[in-house]
Amino acid sequence: MAARKQTAIVGLKVRLREPLRKKLEVAAKKKGVSLNAELVARLEESFLGEGLLDRMEKILAAFDNRIARLDDLVALASWREDDLTTAIRRSEREI
Repeated sequence: MAARKQTAIVGLKVRLREPLRKKLEVAAKKKGVSLNAELVARLEESFLGEGLLDRMEKILAAFDNRIARLDDLVALASWREDDLTTAIRRSEREI
C-alpha cells in the first residue's frame, strides 16, 4: 500500500455516545464551525501537550540545580563574611 500524502484528507468513522456528540455539536455551534472542524481541532489540541510533562520535569530539574548552586554561594558568602568579621575584630584589637 502506497503511503498517503501529508495533505490527503481521510474519511474516518467514529463511534461515540450521544451525550458526547451533543456536547461537541453545541461547542461547534458556539464557535460557528462544523462538527467535523470541532472534532479535528480538539484532536489536534490533544497532541499539543505531548512531551510537555517531560520538558517541564527537565526545566524543574535545571531550576533545582540552580537553586542548589545559589545555596552553595550563599553559604560561601556567609563563611567569607564570618572570616572578614573575625579579621576586622583582630585588627581592631591590635590597634
